[in-house]
Amino acid sequence: MLLRTFAISAIRQLGLMELWRSAKRSQISVLTFHGVCSAAELGQASPLKPRLRLDDFAGYIDVLRRHFRLISLTEAVEMLSGYKPLSARSLVLTFDDGYLNNATHVWPILQQFNAPAVFFVPTGFMNGERLFWSDRLDHAVRHLQPDLEVLPVDGIKLPIAGRDRASLTRLFWQARRACLAYGWKQAENAVSAIELYATSRLADCPSEAHWAGFMNWSDIHQMSAQGAEFGSHTVRHIPLGELSAPEIASELEESRSQFERKTGSVCWALAYPRGNCNRQAVEAALVAGYRCGLTTEERPAMRNHSMLMLPRVGLPERSLSQTDLLVRATGLSRVLSDLHFRNDTQTGACT
Repeated sequence: MLLRTFAISAIRQLGLMELWRSAKRSQISVLTFHGVCSAAELGQASPLKPRLRLDDFAGYIDVLRRHFRLISLTEAVEMLSGYKPLSARSLVLTFDDGYLNNATHVWPILQQFNAPAVFFVPTGFMNGERLFWSDRLDHAVRHLQPDLEVLPVDGIKLPIAGRDRASLTRLFWQARRACLAYGWKQAENAVSAIELYATSRLADCPSEAHWAGFMNWSDIHQMSAQGAEFGSHTVRHIPLGELSAPEIASELEESRSQFERKTGSVCWALAYPRGNCNRQAVEAALVAGYRCGLTTEERPAMRNHSMLMLPRVGLPERSLSQTDLLVRATGLSRVLSDLHFRNDTQTGACT
């Protein structure tokens, strides 16, 4: 950590960021965002899992547009495929999960800055009948029955240390890890059982749609008409590595079919849920007709990458300084992480 802090300070003072960008003209940065909420909304119903604040997001886009050339995913694919020359300092903005706030908050800001973007939506959630199990868990933990002393999670009893936000946040992450231990598909059932110990369910609280609700097909039609790009985030948003080959094929084919049937547009891009993909997923994506697939490998995209395994850099759901934002966007974050790992190895910190 000390080495990383020192390196970032050197970047800030010596302008090494400029040298890095100049040296990396053969790459395209692809950033990943998720949900965005205003301060007022977070004050009204504050989820335990962090959400990016609207004012921070607007600041990020302003910084990025001044340091990069913001391009569409279509243009990026043309460059990476060799059909167009690579343009220095190119950057693509991507948004996963199809949250409603992407339509109500994110898209207006992007339009304000004339910034292109692509939104990856899980088609099984676009009808408003389903919510992510992790968001349901977040709500349930904040609304547990007042006399409950332990929270049962599939045979595990998690003690409730307190009802203050810090205690509930720890409980949420403990419960989330316990749910994931049984796999993504089983986590749905585990959270349904946990909701029985809560005074309310997220599905019954439309007032919390600003952070947990999804856009609908009408939103997608409107945004597409205004220039937004869309792609598949599968149907059920299950990490594909947990599925059999036939299940993977069904997820990818059905998601593409649903999107094209509802919008009349070709669905050619895919973002693997949680970046989880394997050989079967890549082969199924190719067969299903996708031209590109995006992972969560933390590095910029280059021409030697497979078009169905393009890397992206994720941003944390918290406020970043301008330097930290640019460090991540340029790919320097991966370099610093590797440097930190090598230093730890040399000092014996890694075991």
